[in-house]
Amino acid sequence: MDEVADEYFKEVSRFTFGDDRRNFMKLMKGTSQYLMPEVMVSICGYNAVKCASALLKGETGLIVDLNVPLKEGRYPLHLMAECMSYRMINLFLRHGAQADVKTKDSDTLKGGFLPLNVSLEMLGYHEYLVDWTPKDSIFKLIMLLCLPKMKIPLEVNKLLARKTKRVDDVFYYYALEGKLIEMTALLMVARKRVMAGFEGSMDIRQHLFDEMTWITHDETRLMGHGNGGKSVRGFKDKKEVIMSAFVLLEVFEKAGDRIEAYVRSVQSKMTEQEVIKDIMCLLNEAGIIVKDNDIDLSNIDCETDKIKLETQELENKRRQLHDLGMPVQSLSESSYYLQE
Repeated sequence: MDEVADEYFKEVSRFTFGDDRRNFMKLMKGTSQYLMPEVMVSICGYNAVKCASALLKGETGLIVDLNVPLKEGRYPLHLMAECMSYRMINLFLRHGAQADVKTKDSDTLKGGFLPLNVSLEMLGYHEYLVDWTPKDSIFKLIMLLCLPKMKIPLEVNKLLARKTKRVDDVFYYYALEGKLIEMTALLMVARKRVMAGFEGSMDIRQHLFDEMTWITHDETRLMGHGNGGKSVRGFKDKKEVIMSAFVLLEVFEKAGDRIEAYVRSVQSKMTEQEVIKDIMCLLNEAGIIVKDNDIDLSNIDCETDKIKLETQELENKRRQLHDLGMPVQSLSESSYYLQE
């Protein structure tokens, strides 16, 4: 245990424990054979793969239970899903972490979220996707998700989706919420399981149709009373989301296999223009017509490697990490990519 503790102590103690190794060892051991939750939070925060591996393999003599909630009602798998760490998630799953554990309600955290929910929603903060809105083409969203830098984030979601029992329920939740990024990503990593849960996509289509009917009814009633402005624009925005969802389902019904095969073949050296050309050909072969304005990525920043942290919601997530004693880092740093 001392050997592993020394390696870990050197890596993180100066941030958490100063130079007092005795306090660190006391925290490691706690008052029982179980690893203290604070240590697991810190291991997750620093993406300390070697230390986690040693602990899970029993090299320290401590018992590590990955299915016990940590502070704020999250589990270790939720923390690593938030960091998009493929290696750590894979390690946790191989050592018994359950992908179907849900967050507990707390003052700062909404309960009922799976690790897959966390990883899917973090996609929206990627620099390539943060500027995409439902007013943009759904084809543009598919192309963005096919870019080389999105390969690892998709692999993280595929890994978690593979271990999540009711992926169709997760998809249905995002369909109800009108969250197109999460819906598209799920169709890219677990399309067959999603569709199998709905016997195709008829249930989802019926929901979307019913939702469109109610929105149109409310919009007409509001306008009939002489009201408009912001409320009417809100109805139009919702209708745009629903129409994009209809197109999304059609695309994956016709070209789902082709898209999955293409994502597997994407190489890191491929350029944005190469991907656009390939996706256009792929969709055309499936009988889907793509217009020029559907593939214009000029308003999307696909050049830098940093994640934009400008939204208030993401800043709240960063404060939560800080409150847990975890370092706050950009999602584009090393934890976001596969490391050998």
